[in-house]
Formats: sequence, structure tokens, C-alpha cells
Amino acid sequence: MKNTLVLTLSLLILTGSGVAGPLLSKAPPARPILPPVAEAGGWYWGLSGGYLWLNDGRSCGCTDLRYDSGWGANGVVGYRFGNGISLGVTAGYLSAKYELIDNDAHYNSGSADLNMIPVMANAAYNLDITDTLLLYVGGGVGTAWSELEGAGSDAKGDWHFAWQGRAGVGVKLNDGVTVNLGYRYVSVADGLSEFGDAKGHMAEAGFKLNF
Repeated sequence: MKNTLVLTLSLLILTGSGVAGPLLSKAPPARPILPPVAEAGGWYWGLSGGYLWLNDGRSCGCTDLRYDSGWGANGVVGYRFGNGISLGVTAGYLSAKYELIDNDAHYNSGSADLNMIPVMANAAYNLDITDTLLLYVGGGVGTAWSELEGAGSDAKGDWHFAWQGRAGVGVKLNDGVTVNLGYRYVSVADGLSEFGDAKGHMAEAGFKLNF
């Protein structure tokens, strides 16, 4: 009788251990439904500047514009949503010099200066390549004040429709500072007055601060 009781208790203990093991074992962690957010949302501002080169201008008269040199600077204030998308407002100053070319004699008859102040609403997308390297693309629409001086036409400035596109790479120095190197295309309707639209390119470098 004693041996039977011991055997029965041993079987119960072994059976209980086999059942309790799977029940008490730690379940694997559940996979998140959505991927983690790459960055926190918040406000930002930045500055950039670089070399500007614009198209030549042609008129119906006796003089054309031949682009010589130029530069530009832009500032931006905006909000990033934490999913790579950001919205902002940019404002800047673009300066370019032109040579006046006589259509009949084909010689330089003077020079002209172009001044532009673009103001645009922009959207951009940042794609993280590594923890420190990212790619960005964006664009915007708005208006630009432009004034062409020295071309023999009315030098009074005026506001015109403008748009831009941009792309480049960024390097995150830390969570709050990113330096950028990129390309910007700018188009201003009638930016050259009677000589047509001001269209061109800009190689730029700058930085962005998150706060």
C-alpha cells in the first residue's frame, strides 16, 4: 500500500511538471503593427546659400542678356511630422549679373543686375540611409519680387509667380543639427522683365536646426 501511494504521487508530480512547463514559459514578444518612427516631430529652421546660374534672356528688341555670375541665400522655418515629411516657408535673396549683347553688332554694350526675393510654401521628404546620412527631395510654390536694373527697361520691381524644386544629401551631426549639400531649381515667371522668365540652378550648402 505504501509503495502504491509513493508511485501515484511520483506520477502526479511528473505529469504536473510537463503541463506547467509550457504554461509558465515566457511567450515571445509581439511584433509591432507599425514600424518605429525614425525621428521625433517638431519645429525647425535653417539657412543655405551657394552659387547661382540663370538662363540667358532674349528680347524682341536689339539687346539680349547673357548671364555672367550670381549667388543666392535662403532661410526656412517649418514643422517636421516625424515620418520623414515636413512643411515649411522659405524666403531668400538671389542676385545675378548679366552682360548686354547688341543683336546687330554682337558686342557687349554694358551690364545689368537682377535682384529677386522669393517667398514660397514648401514640402519635403527625408529618407534615412544610415543613422547619420539622409537623402531629401522637395519643392515649393509661391511668389518672387524681381527687379532688373541697367537693361534699358523699366527697373521698377514687381511680384511674379515662382516655383522651385530641390534635392540633396544631409549629415546629422547630432539629434538637433543637420548639414546639407544639394541642388535647387528656381523658376520665376517674367523674372527678367521683357527678356522673359528667370530660370536657373543653384548649388548650395547649409544647415538645419531642430527645436
